[in-house]
Amino acid sequence: MYSHSNRSRGQLVLLTSGVVAVALVLIFMAYIQLGYAGDQQVNQKQPGSDALEAVEMAAHQAKVNVTHSNQQNTTEQFIKDFDQKVDTIEQSKQDSSVIYRITRNNTAATTAVEKYNTEKSPDISTSNGVITREAKQDQIIGIGVDIHVTTSTSTSKTTTIIETKG
Repeated sequence: MYSHSNRSRGQLVLLTSGVVAVALVLIFMAYIQLGYAGDQQVNQKQPGSDALEAVEMAAHQAKVNVTHSNQQNTTEQFIKDFDQKVDTIEQSKQDSSVIYRITRNNTAATTAVEKYNTEKSPDISTSNGVITREAKQDQIIGIGVDIHVTTSTSTSKTTTIIETKG
């Protein structure tokens, strides 16, 4: 019925499939033990990526503080409160390898005001990087900022307008 060569070939195929199965099991075990770390770099935050969030939060908190005060010098009070919060942000990173330098940017604020100032809203102005709408009491509507981030390997600068909501 079966010749000797067919039987040898069948045994060889069976032996080969066994070797492949064992190899796959070993590869699977190594994968489980060592894990896969190929996508970790994609999920890591860039140094300083939290700076913008912190500055946005500082601007919103400073606006809330000014809104709930009865002071007439709204812009000056906002600047004072915002600058104190920015100092705290900058000092919080002094012990790490990331250094923040955050400054108000009047040029960016002026450019934004030029976009906002239409015939419908000519009462928007800027002072020291702070964008205000003139009313009985000035309303803070935004601030222009530069965020410099320095690490041991790179330096970056972002200029943005933070709109204060509310």
